[in-house]
Amino acid sequence: MNDDELQLIFLLHDLGIFFKRTGLPHSQKFSNSTESETGKGSLHSRWSASLAEKLGLSQDIQNVILYDHKCEALEGENARIANVLSKASEFFTEEDELGPVNLLSVFSEVKLKESTHPDKCYLPILKLDLGFKKPIRYGEVSNKEAYRKLWEDFASELRNLGKDICPENLYQLIKKYTTFLPSNSRDISLFDHIKIKTAIATCLYRFMQDESLASIQPVEKPFLLISGGISGIQRFIYRVSSPAEAQVGMAKRLRGRSFFLNLLNDAVVTSIRNKLNLPEANLLWCGGGNFLIIATNTDKTKEEIEKFQKEVNKSLMQMFNAELFLNFTWEQAGVNELKDFSRLNEKLNQKMDENKKQKFVENLEDLFAEDDKTTRKTCSVCASPIKEEEILCEDCNKHTEIGRKIAHAKYYI
Repeated sequence: MNDDELQLIFLLHDLGIFFKRTGLPHSQKFSNSTESETGKGSLHSRWSASLAEKLGLSQDIQNVILYDHKCEALEGENARIANVLSKASEFFTEEDELGPVNLLSVFSEVKLKESTHPDKCYLPILKLDLGFKKPIRYGEVSNKEAYRKLWEDFASELRNLGKDICPENLYQLIKKYTTFLPSNSRDISLFDHIKIKTAIATCLYRFMQDESLASIQPVEKPFLLISGGISGIQRFIYRVSSPAEAQVGMAKRLRGRSFFLNLLNDAVVTSIRNKLNLPEANLLWCGGGNFLIIATNTDKTKEEIEKFQKEVNKSLMQMFNAELFLNFTWEQAGVNELKDFSRLNEKLNQKMDENKKQKFVENLEDLFAEDDKTTRKTCSVCASPIKEEEILCEDCNKHTEIGRKIAHAKYYI
């Protein structure tokens, strides 16, 4: 199977949880498939396979989704993919499938004091809407009709995409329609469950391919957690002079610089994913100037990101006089380390802090290269060299314009 087909399998195989809660029947084609035949924990698999059938996907894809908990029922490449899904499922606590219930808000579990008992709050059964008014505060909530209405909207958007659906579009639709739904854990969204399982399965399958393994056997460290971010953000945004000739547009310039850094961070993440051929699910988070990616632990992966870091930092030195630095590190991880994620993340943060003390160590020859340009005038804001007839440099003018457009957009929104 090609990469797109693999990603469709990984994304679809737990969507049956959503489909099953609507009370709608699965395809008659899978009526004779019992849990004893498809494996323990596969109650929703018939609904997942039914969705694959409705999308016009191949029989091989339907079989892998149906028998992901019983790999021995398949052969060849199908068995290998099902084995990967089965291993990825082991990262999640085995729980009974929930009915058409609401997602429990994580704030319901927050206690400021041990003696306090916060109210149970639930999110509405809706597509992604960050502007919803308030959570539901009363008792256990269950609404099959709300699930059915949401599923119909989801299925309608799927039909609009046509039979040649790509994994990126399916991923965004799953995010839109399952962020407010629980997985089989009441306080973990179905979207997060599918996203993380897809990311883990992708890494395991790639590792199996690279190591030429017939199945995912117990291996020491198949995962590589890549942590990074832009260092020097505060200095870059606020270390600006404000002489009289540069005070006009200062607020817009600061807003523009902040937005520019967000775009820069997103561009770095997108470039890494493209170089490593990783789906969006493998980006665990990106925000606040930091990101975390889970990839396959191979020498090729490490070589690619080392080379990328050096190239980006060389560009940042040239563009911003070494004020900005791409801080980058990684940590190899096995199954146990990934399960103890907080400790793993702490190791990554410690390495990031150490790297800040050794900025541009891979680019020393560029950092100390002789500058043969004669600078007679500098930017009134950031002190970058400019032409005699200019007041601000090209970057500062660009940031001011970005800030102006953001303010203009907010006004009309």
